[in-house]
Amino acid sequence: MNLPVLLSGCARYRSIQNGRAADYKELQGEKLAEFISPAIVPSDLAPSDIALSVCNDMLQSRGISIKEVDLLISCTQTPDYNNPGLASLLLAKLGAEGIAGLELKMSDAAPIYACRIASAFIRTGKHKRILIAATDLMSRYFSSRENKLSRYFGDAAAAVIVGGDSESVRGKAFRYIASHAAAIGAPESFGVSSPRANQFPFRIRPEDFQDGSMQPRLQPQEFAECISKEAAAILTSFISKYLPSGRDVRWVVCHSPIGGEFLDRLALPQSLQRANLVDEIAYSGYVASAGAVCGLSRLSEQEVKSGDLICVLSAGAGINFGVMLLEAA
Repeated sequence: MNLPVLLSGCARYRSIQNGRAADYKELQGEKLAEFISPAIVPSDLAPSDIALSVCNDMLQSRGISIKEVDLLISCTQTPDYNNPGLASLLLAKLGAEGIAGLELKMSDAAPIYACRIASAFIRTGKHKRILIAATDLMSRYFSSRENKLSRYFGDAAAAVIVGGDSESVRGKAFRYIASHAAAIGAPESFGVSSPRANQFPFRIRPEDFQDGSMQPRLQPQEFAECISKEAAAILTSFISKYLPSGRDVRWVVCHSPIGGEFLDRLALPQSLQRANLVDEIAYSGYVASAGAVCGLSRLSEQEVKSGDLICVLSAGAGINFGVMLLEAA
């Protein structure tokens, strides 16, 4: 069975935002003072709280109950705890302990992994609706550090329902065409120091990041070179295989820790070069797992026409890269 799949009704958390976040390229310059804080979630809210908020918004906008969802997939790098994971906490807060849940920690590419998994499940005919929730509160781990990168990290959450194309849909929706997600580089290249997990469940404390004891040491140049080689080759092959003949992509949704340089490094195929760009970094700062789904939510607010082709591109720690092709319903 190969049923058509629909991504519908994206919802995103409305974080407090005082100005435009700085792009990675702009961090290299001397105009950083022009940029105020990226989007920030109030300190009394946990990741599961804002994930709960967007999931409830998502379900209410569709007029369905959580009991009608067959599976929850959560995407995060900054859960409330390492164990239990965000999926378990979120299901409990949704009052849906009997529903299956799984969690992906694949950074920016996690939502594309999630959509790929969800579409496969939907196409078997054994699942009708799958809820994907993506959230990361990056500012809590980096914003208090005394360096210019603190102006780059924000907080965000978003949710989307993946279901059969035959369902009635309220608002914008996107038909799933194809996706590809894969690890394209060794995580060792990020030099992540070992966490001090001497208690169970171990809480991921912002303090451990802020004092440097658990600080990922991202090498932007290594990351960028990996994008230029492995990711660019995957994208070229993917577009060649799945883009309908004679058509161009109208919209590109992207998110990556290297911001605007991401698309430069990918060397976009000609069919994507004239597309309109939606990059969550310009709105919320770098928000990791939440970036791609937040971008789809913002795309729902644009003048997207039925039949428009959308390409979603994400890459992050791992090193993981994902590409997804959609069509506006």
